[in-house]
Amino acid sequence: MTTSDAGASPSPLPHPTLAVAGVILTAGVAAWMGPSLDRLLPFTVLYSAWTVLLLLVVFRQGDILRRPVVLLGGAVLLRLIFLPTVPDLSVDPFRYLWDGWLTASGINPYRWVPSDPVLVHRQGDVLFQEMNSRDFFSLYPPLSQWLFLPAGALYERLGWPGAFLVLKGTITLVETVGLWFLYRAMVTKDLDLRYLALYAWNPLTVVAVAGVGHSEGGLILGLGMLALGLARGRATLAWVALGLAVISKGIPVLLAPLLLKHHWTRQGPAVTLQALGLGLVPAVALSAPFLFPGLVERTLASADLYVSLFQFNAGLYAALASLLGALPEVDPHAFLGPALRAGYLGLAVWIWLRHPATRFGDVIRGSLLLLGLYLVAATTVHPWYLLWGLCLVPLVRWHTAVWLWVAWAAMPTYFAYVGVREGALAALFWGGALVFVLRSEWPALRRPLLRWAGVRKGRQIAPHVVGDTVLDLGAGEGFVGRNLARTTGRTVLLADMAPVFQVPVPGFVFDGRSLPLPDGSVDTVVLSLVLHHARDPEHLLGEALRVARHRVVITESTFRWQLERRVLEVLDRQVNRERGDGTMDQEPLHFDTARGWEERVRTAGGRVLLSRRLNRVGHRHHLLVAAPVGAARGQPSPKRWNSSA
Repeated sequence: MTTSDAGASPSPLPHPTLAVAGVILTAGVAAWMGPSLDRLLPFTVLYSAWTVLLLLVVFRQGDILRRPVVLLGGAVLLRLIFLPTVPDLSVDPFRYLWDGWLTASGINPYRWVPSDPVLVHRQGDVLFQEMNSRDFFSLYPPLSQWLFLPAGALYERLGWPGAFLVLKGTITLVETVGLWFLYRAMVTKDLDLRYLALYAWNPLTVVAVAGVGHSEGGLILGLGMLALGLARGRATLAWVALGLAVISKGIPVLLAPLLLKHHWTRQGPAVTLQALGLGLVPAVALSAPFLFPGLVERTLASADLYVSLFQFNAGLYAALASLLGALPEVDPHAFLGPALRAGYLGLAVWIWLRHPATRFGDVIRGSLLLLGLYLVAATTVHPWYLLWGLCLVPLVRWHTAVWLWVAWAAMPTYFAYVGVREGALAALFWGGALVFVLRSEWPALRRPLLRWAGVRKGRQIAPHVVGDTVLDLGAGEGFVGRNLARTTGRTVLLADMAPVFQVPVPGFVFDGRSLPLPDGSVDTVVLSLVLHHARDPEHLLGEALRVARHRVVITESTFRWQLERRVLEVLDRQVNRERGDGTMDQEPLHFDTARGWEERVRTAGGRVLLSRRLNRVGHRHHLLVAAPVGAARGQPSPKRWNSSA
């Protein structure tokens, strides 16, 4: 799942129009089949094909998506295709229509729970019978209630299916306006428009909004308007947008400190406070008809119960609950949800204070970070929640692969409703997300991880080092050699093909074949996970045996089956991306079995003193201790090279 930001691909699709038609056709077949639980498997297959086709169009032939008629026209067409469907993937629309029905009848939907005896004359209706959470006060904010109103007003005339189509049409129309705002924001900032299709054409977006009719349409309106306000430097518009987003979903209130910081820095306190005051007027006006004493307390009580009683696709929560649940007399569900919320709020404060907010991209990235971490800490992560961040991804293309993965992996989570273990589905969803996060953040994580790995490898190697002088051959950044120097007190010299040393240990650069050292000039040569990267492993091993007076200590990743070898090659290239002066992941790899490395040692002129596996779990990390044939068995000789080399 690539996230390349390059322009036109060097190998574009030969027929981009056919690829676009393929997306539309696949969506049409999926809509005809219907997003329903009884056809979930074939629908998920079509959903996956739609995702793949979309990625091919965006990343291999994006020029066609830079045409507004294709980009926006395709987005509208996809939504129109799904509007007539009546899926059963969610019962939320029953509650939407219930709230809208009450509002149209002059009843405040926040005042009573659906099961209250006051509403007994409505409880025989299909809306009441099919909804969940009948004993909860409505959690849908005022803007959502306004979106429910047209369908609710027509409910008694049209019945459930007809009113549901009106509901979806209203929400989809509002979401499409939000999409237009996102488009105008990208035009204003001269951003690459093809990436907007990652949201606008995404099957998750189309199914969740036009197919199932989730209330995120109002949120997209607010976030799209917010992006446009930021792009054009119009503070009042940005605050109007944030107010609308908050009264649509509530969660965007987390973005307020970041937006305040942005405008305060760029436009000063006077302009910021004026824009804030004026901007919140529409949100207050739309909320006013629903306000009454005790509203906040009722809503918060229902929200607390919802968080406490419902869990779905909660990665961090589920993992911690499983670990803590294994402890005697510990009920993690009693405290874990509030603890995660408190932890998240503390992290949000840190982001508000430390994250830059000067530029447009800073605010969008900060918003993605806040919304993404909220989902990580949440006890319930329904598929449509992902639209909160997915709509912002085209604006900055930050962690794009992560959001694209979860947008696809959201559909398989529905299999929990047909008997598949929820834990396995959550592992697929969150495990994939973690892999893509690590891949994206690897350059920042590499140095501390390499430092830790250097300590671990040094401890494994140190007991087998003899003599006073050690050559760390293929030292890379030098963390293994530095640890050997610190823990053993020996004099260490680093050697590699590129000057990438990051430690205060002397070293030299060589051509990867011939070492500029005399025969037997060092006591021990260390080759830590080096030989499989060598262009000629046997020759380099021969050089190590030549310059070593007593020992060559080798650690290598080994395999038993070809599948293991393939996995090692993939992981090695990912881990070593951009290392070794940017070429380490480009060279051929020469992994071998443990016996294969033993034979290579003998062929290169050495004898094996020790051969054993270093670990029991994970990839096969093997240790070989070799000596040059005929090497002296007495005391090591004094060092033969200058430590200042």
